[in-house]
Amino acid sequence: MLKINKTKKGFTLVEMLVAIAVFMIVMTAAVGSLISIIDANRKAQSIKNVVNNINFAIESISKDMRVGTKFFCYDGSSYTLDGNCPLDGGTGVKYTSGRDRDTAGGNDVVHYRFFQNPIIADAGNIQRCIEISGNNCSNPPVPGNANGWESLTAPTSNVNITNMRFYVLGKGTNGIGYPVASKKQPRVLMTLEGTAGSKESIKTTFNMQTTVSQRALEAQE
Repeated sequence: MLKINKTKKGFTLVEMLVAIAVFMIVMTAAVGSLISIIDANRKAQSIKNVVNNINFAIESISKDMRVGTKFFCYDGSSYTLDGNCPLDGGTGVKYTSGRDRDTAGGNDVVHYRFFQNPIIADAGNIQRCIEISGNNCSNPPVPGNANGWESLTAPTSNVNITNMRFYVLGKGTNGIGYPVASKKQPRVLMTLEGTAGSKESIKTTFNMQTTVSQRALEAQE
């Protein structure tokens, strides 16, 4: 005669608790790794934004500077007499470009500067001004009047420029502070610091540097 075993088997409460605990440990580790990957991807995207935006602005500046002459450094209060920057650099630079944009006769004087945001700390942008059509390019500008200055980078965004310095090097002087024919090729060194990313968890600092050399030899100014 066939006998049927009616004994029921299953997991005990202790086994279920152990299984759940192991599952939670594995999932916690997996989620942590996923979050790290997402943060790393966001940081990579922030750096990519820096490369695309800042490099575009710097390349635009460099392209025009190469064919410029008569460079002068802005030391924070005025343009230096001999053109060269002090040892700690300047916040702006001006030069005579190779173009006459307003066809008024004579090539245009172009100004570039780092403008610190007056409201948001550790944030600023690169600005340009061309002395045409009434743009006097006073530095700093008269309050309430841009005086022809335009931004090349966003004043505030996911990419904040915290500091930028210009170094004009290789200008000649006659010993009393006035430019002379030096037969050199002056160069402009630009250094830039900033942060990328709007959230603290993905914020990344960056440093950039480029040097632009004047193509033509320095002549009597």
